[in-house]
Amino acid sequence: MSTVTSTNGSPLAADLKLDQQLLEALEVVGPEPTRFDRVLEVVRKRHDRTDEMAIREAFWRLLYQGVIELTPDRKLRTAAA
Repeated sequence: MSTVTSTNGSPLAADLKLDQQLLEALEVVGPEPTRFDRVLEVVRKRHDRTDEMAIREAFWRLLYQGVIELTPDRKLRTAAA
């Protein structure tokens, strides 16, 4: 997996941790593409995260970097290798 950086270009420990939690949530949900709200729910429950804005920022960061992608029906999945 590539190094994930914050929006200002430098990796931050909190950003990296949240990015990893989001990716773990995608794995927990399963291999099929899923809705963002389902991933958000898993992150909240498994990691006791309540800061939805930070989770959304992690989503956009990973999407922009090509780590995750949206399907045509607007569901999330990890990017194809």
